[in-house]
Amino acid sequence: PAVLGTTYLETSVNGDDPQPKGNHYPAAAPHGCYRCQGEDRWCVISARDDEEWSAFCRVIGRADLVSDARFVNLQARLSHRAELDGIVQQWTEAWPAEEVMTQLQTAGVPAGVVQTGADLLQDAQLRHRNYFSPFADSLIGPFEIPRSGFLFRGMNEEPLRLPNRLGADNDPILSELLGYDLATIEQWRQEEILT
Repeated sequence: PAVLGTTYLETSVNGDDPQPKGNHYPAAAPHGCYRCQGEDRWCVISARDDEEWSAFCRVIGRADLVSDARFVNLQARLSHRAELDGIVQQWTEAWPAEEVMTQLQTAGVPAGVVQTGADLLQDAQLRHRNYFSPFADSLIGPFEIPRSGFLFRGMNEEPLRLPNRLGADNDPILSELLGYDLATIEQWRQEEILT
């Protein structure tokens, strides 16, 4: 619900129920998620103004597109979005997603790789921010889980811990909560009723 504010506003202003827009955005073109070289590899790209559009054209080696009447300004690019997406897609498919992102970001064009779970585990920025909490000892072996994505200055995050192993809380539950004596609990352990 927190991200639906613009939808509520649009409905209240014009009375229409907003329709899905997909990856398109009325303030940027190109704007979308484009297939790149490799198995299921993608990069998002968003050129929000003429300066970013010109930089995009230089990066892809198509400076001629800057003066092309179909793409001369944002409104023209939005009107010819399908053709533009085809040009972008043709370029991105020839490059690995990381290379697309790096080339565009270096030129000042917003772009980012769509990361897989494996990519996230190797992400240098997430590693730098200690985003993953490692657990060396578990029933399934060593593994990591993500922590909160937010770090606030002056606040220490409690260390993450795994739940107790099965049976670890037997003694306090049986004695303190249920009132069994320690001799009975030990007898159950010898009879292999408890672990």
